[in-house]
Amino acid sequence: MLAVSTLLRAQQPALSTANDAKRTAEQVNDVNIQLMQQDIRSERKKVVANMPLTDTEGTRPNNPVAFNTTAYWFLVASGGAAAIADAQMSHAYLATHPGSREASSWLLGQRPSLARYYITFAMVDGGTALISYKLLHCRRKPVRIIGWCLLGGLTAIHTHDDILMAGR
Repeated sequence: MLAVSTLLRAQQPALSTANDAKRTAEQVNDVNIQLMQQDIRSERKKVVANMPLTDTEGTRPNNPVAFNTTAYWFLVASGGAAAIADAQMSHAYLATHPGSREASSWLLGQRPSLARYYITFAMVDGGTALISYKLLHCRRKPVRIIGWCLLGGLTAIHTHDDILMAGR
């Protein structure tokens, strides 16, 4: 608080020299209030950090998490493409082999339609992408690794199903 009042006294004559004729008392008070708010915010950040910081260092977040946006969206897109291929191949196999059943009948039903494949995969893949997005922004590295594994694992599951279907 002492630093703020000292700073205000030092800035008061600079404002009142050339611009007295142009500025009213209210404008000078508004400028002083803005300066005081800026100074209080920067001082509070320095005190909270308990370190001597500059104003810009006091406003920067501590240790931001590195998030690779390109890799994330690439895995989400490849998972979506693998899900579409999985749905198409599974539905085509079920259509050509009337006596067969869906391997994931607990989730999709015994003979699901193509729309049911798409809706179920969209919900599961979308939920997994959202959960992994949240995990990837965590500060703990093991949690971020779990987020990447969720994305990669989902793509691997769909791709594995595609490979099995192609071999039949």
